[in-house]
Amino acid sequence: MDPQEMLACFEILSRKKKELKGELKNIEDELSSYEEGVMTYFEKNGIQNIKKNGMTIFLKRQLWAGKEEGITGAEAVEALKEAGLDDYIGPSTQGLSAYLRELDANGEGIPQELQGKIKLTEKITISTRGS
Repeated sequence: MDPQEMLACFEILSRKKKELKGELKNIEDELSSYEEGVMTYFEKNGIQNIKKNGMTIFLKRQLWAGKEEGITGAEAVEALKEAGLDDYIGPSTQGLSAYLRELDANGEGIPQELQGKIKLTEKITISTRGS
């Protein structure tokens, strides 16, 4: 392929990429307009998941760690040290969130040393899997 053909292909694909990004944004906006209604329907009917045309639509529960309101970063760090969780001290709470999710899945609560300092925030969203 000569340079002019490569440039032409690059230009065409770049245009298509831009168009598809715009289309994806529109689809995401439309999906979000249905999310509240779908969530309400699931909650009112006690549904966790439902299959529709080969795709499973389900409630996804996420837990995220964060500081309790009014707690400073230094106080949160001290609580993590007291709980022996020094490995989770850092700018990101992803590792701590994963650890606390694991405790939650095993029916255990937040370690006593973290109570009142670190909170778990639950976020429920609608998600899909399948084709």
